[in-house]
Amino acid sequence: MKKKLTIFMAFLVALSMLLAACGPAEEAEVTPGVTEPGLEATEPLEATEPVMTVEPTEPLATEPVETVEVTEALTETEVVPPTGLVDPGRLSNWLDFDVFSSETDEQVGSVEDVVLDFDQEQVDYILVEVGGFLGIGSKTVAIPYDRLQLQIAGEAGADDENAFIVQATAEELEQAPEFDAGLLPGLGEPAADWDAEIESFWVGGVTTEETPVATEVATEEPVATEAVTEEPGALAEAELQGVILASDLLGMTLRNSDGDDIGQVEDVVVDPDTGEIRYLVISTNLEELDGNWVAVPSQAFSVNADDDVLVLNVSQDVLVSAPNFGEDEFPDTSVEGWDADLETFWQTEIES
Repeated sequence: MKKKLTIFMAFLVALSMLLAACGPAEEAEVTPGVTEPGLEATEPLEATEPVMTVEPTEPLATEPVETVEVTEALTETEVVPPTGLVDPGRLSNWLDFDVFSSETDEQVGSVEDVVLDFDQEQVDYILVEVGGFLGIGSKTVAIPYDRLQLQIAGEAGADDENAFIVQATAEELEQAPEFDAGLLPGLGEPAADWDAEIESFWVGGVTTEETPVATEVATEEPVATEAVTEEPGALAEAELQGVILASDLLGMTLRNSDGDDIGQVEDVVVDPDTGEIRYLVISTNLEELDGNWVAVPSQAFSVNADDDVLVLNVSQDVLVSAPNFGEDEFPDTSVEGWDADLETFWQTEIES
């Protein structure tokens, strides 16, 4: 009996423990900063400032960026005609050309000056300073234009330069008489026979004997200037004739028919193939031309022998209405028909 009671009491204890385990659990009191048993207490996290968020910005450039087309050179340059300063039709350029031998292709000298004959309206001679390679001292020789050929840069080869090619041997150049500027008649004087010695040499060619000097014959005839200056007080004005060096003509003073200085000769346009003098290019002080140049035929000029100046025998109105161009806009004389307007204009004015 006692044993049964003991078993029954043990059963009750086990049942009560089972019921206790199945009952609602008490909520554990949570203390701030204290973790569950077995975990170390941690400090509460410090409150941090809210992170600043960056709002999206507007596009940097919503309008199209204006683009500038490069149509001009970076540096300003003056407008230059196609042939520029080396236009072979401009006499002023010839003074910078070298001269080469047709036999050896070697340079024999350089252009020193040009002799212009206004009786024939033609280039007579090219004055060439030769020497050195000939084994003789340097001297100036007058070579007839028909013994020279103008080589134009770029026509025969890419490396060619504007130059003269002389059809003469080294012996001819060595024996040619030295040029004497004192033989030149002045403008307004007849040019006949002044070059007798020079012409005789180039016609006769090289000789084994000393070349006869013909200067005395050339200067025997009296200079025909007396008829121009005979009358006391008369204006010594004569037709544009005689011989002159290019270096003397370029820059020569220009007057009108009233005797007023109106400008000067700037250049001469020459046909490179024939040596024909085409135009005298002049500058004037006329306001209407605004510094522009005018190409005028030689027939429109005469000479004031007293003052050694040129006289332009056209009115101011005609000169102002003539075709003209700026100094840096010199026409390309190698283009066919470049002076068609000039020819038409001056043909009408000079004939009238």
